[in-house]
Amino acid sequence: MTEVKTFPVPFALGEIKENITLITKKSSQYSEVDLIQKALKFHVEGNISEAIKCYQHCLKQGINDHRVYSNFGVILQNLGKLKEAEILTRKAIEINPNFADAYSNLGNILGDLGELQEAEISIRKAIAINPNFADAYSNLGNILQGLGRLQEAEILTRKAIEINPNFADAYSNLGNILRDLDKLQEAEIYTRKAVELNPDCAISQRELGICLYLLGDVDSALKFIVKANYLDPQELGSQILLSIFQKEKDSQNLDLKIHKKKISLDEKVLESNPMIINRPVESDLIDCLYKIKSRDQEKYQNPTFGDARGSDYKLFERSESMIKIIKEDLTKIAINSVKSDVFISESFFTIFRSGGGLVSHAHLNKLDKIKGINLAQKKFSLVYYLSVGDQNCDEPGILKLENPYQEILPSNGLIIIFPAGRKHSVLYQGKKDRIIIGVNFYRV
Repeated sequence: MTEVKTFPVPFALGEIKENITLITKKSSQYSEVDLIQKALKFHVEGNISEAIKCYQHCLKQGINDHRVYSNFGVILQNLGKLKEAEILTRKAIEINPNFADAYSNLGNILGDLGELQEAEISIRKAIAINPNFADAYSNLGNILQGLGRLQEAEILTRKAIEINPNFADAYSNLGNILRDLDKLQEAEIYTRKAVELNPDCAISQRELGICLYLLGDVDSALKFIVKANYLDPQELGSQILLSIFQKEKDSQNLDLKIHKKKISLDEKVLESNPMIINRPVESDLIDCLYKIKSRDQEKYQNPTFGDARGSDYKLFERSESMIKIIKEDLTKIAINSVKSDVFISESFFTIFRSGGGLVSHAHLNKLDKIKGINLAQKKFSLVYYLSVGDQNCDEPGILKLENPYQEILPSNGLIIIFPAGRKHSVLYQGKKDRIIIGVNFYRV
């Protein structure tokens, strides 16, 4: 859900080390405790792969320890396994109903799942158990920002800073809230403080770049975006902004008023909404997708539900020759559709089976919605139907677009492109597999 997030490990590092010391004294007596000790040790040292193995072994051994469930839930959240993370964190709460960290962590997970109201309830429980819990106040501020309750979000995030004056993430979160309140000068002050406290945090560097861009200092903004991209080359937000800001600088269009006017003129860049074209489907492409190890999309890829399997969002990074071919072709199609260079942010395939589908959703994230950056007007979604499956049923997989409402029954080889902010849904109940490739891209 949120771009700037805090993922508190359910024990402060000092507390974990203290627990490890205590556990070590008893490890010769309790092999179960020894296993928990190893898991905590690997986790606090940042050896996540070994920590995962230990936590998994703990669960297999039937160890009913709230720390194991909560810590493992945090790791799974960071890996994008949100549904599994939710299950484990709820189990931690079931074991220890007074475990404040688990309530706060659950709130973060629910926030990422888009369940903001439930997230608020969970984090407020954490605060009720431990009123001086700075992480929880900051996390709650984040959730309230997502709900549009900016004044409340500001108050709670300032409370987090009051409790912990060196809380870098809280300063960054407060900067974002003030930015959304159009208090840009004050937002810059707090975001700079976040960078000062933690100069190696890519997200804070990126957020400062955004703030400076909105203040009209594109040159300085670009420098911080470059630094953010250097610190975390895999972070998509920085990659997108770097492409857009650099192109703007190269074109010497540094006047924000002119830029914003240009953006407003360019909002409707598709010849039609949606834009529909056809591309023949290679049988080799379908065969290639079936050979790729797929995952349960209901668990990993919100808003997918029911019987659906597919890839992560990095399909085009694979090395198979057919993937390279389809990447090149769909990129050219995207470029032609918006008459501009494009930045592909997500690419994936999904195989729907009977009962699989998508709840109503759009493909905009928090970064896309920042006022003044206008990424939402630059973002588009593409769906390519490789096989429509069995359409002789009550729910044949009709694409239902909203605002305005429109129904499209796809055919094999159909490509549909529409603004990423346009909500859509689908339900499929046919007996044969329904296969699509999805792409989200930005006009740059």
